[in-house]
Amino acid sequence: MNNHIQIAFCVCMLAFVNFSYGNVAALRPNPSSFCGKQFFIEDALVIDGPFQEGCVLEFQTQDDRILAFSILRGVIDAFGDEMDTDSAILQVEHQETHELSGRQELPVTMYTKNSKASVRFLKATAHLQLKIQKAVTCELNVGVDTSCGRVVDEVSCYCQIAKLLTQVDHTMFCLDIGMKLVSFETALEEEKIRDAWFPDPQHWTSMTDYRRDNDWVWESTMSLLSEQSYTLWFPGRPNMQVDNSDDCMVYGGTFLTYWGDVSCDSLARSVCEAQP
Repeated sequence: MNNHIQIAFCVCMLAFVNFSYGNVAALRPNPSSFCGKQFFIEDALVIDGPFQEGCVLEFQTQDDRILAFSILRGVIDAFGDEMDTDSAILQVEHQETHELSGRQELPVTMYTKNSKASVRFLKATAHLQLKIQKAVTCELNVGVDTSCGRVVDEVSCYCQIAKLLTQVDHTMFCLDIGMKLVSFETALEEEKIRDAWFPDPQHWTSMTDYRRDNDWVWESTMSLLSEQSYTLWFPGRPNMQVDNSDDCMVYGGTFLTYWGDVSCDSLARSVCEAQP
């Protein structure tokens, strides 16, 4: 039983599902044929009962990522740590990560300690549905005056950095901890981050036009802002004057819940992000 997750439930139909990760592909063969199989998790996979007692499934993702097991239906009474400390792979993250805004509507999720996990089904049952996803690790904090959590979804991680630094210094801080300065590419992502850490005072993002005036780029993703892109500029912003020095974008503070362009040498807080 070493290095196996023990779950007191079973699973049936196997289906690849599009959770905004890629193309949908469904497989509905005899569920028992999956016992003893190995699955590589590139994005997301859903398994749905029943499976027979004693069935074992192996899961793996890329080496620098972990696996997230979310309960979509049913209840897990016991797993890993609670039944055999020597065999634990899955673990529930520290409770503080679940108390940040945005966690309330997310499913209960357990995370592996590394990129591999085995699931052993101890009983035959038809009432458990799990989603297995590739995820990044997410610490409670990454230093003094920081706080982190899974505030947007189960697989990404965000950290608020309360130090007042320039945009370049915050960019390097994020890189030093294996993350990137945040890019708001959807309204929902920004809303959840604002709910977690209300933007007062101002917070840096990775958006800048210092390479070429009025061509705004999310530097963390190298995405050029277009007419179709999500934006939330403060009225009268950005500064359209030629050769102006307002080359970096902040949100919050004097701009309230909107975006504003200021000098990159100004001081502000920031949010770092890591995506799977």
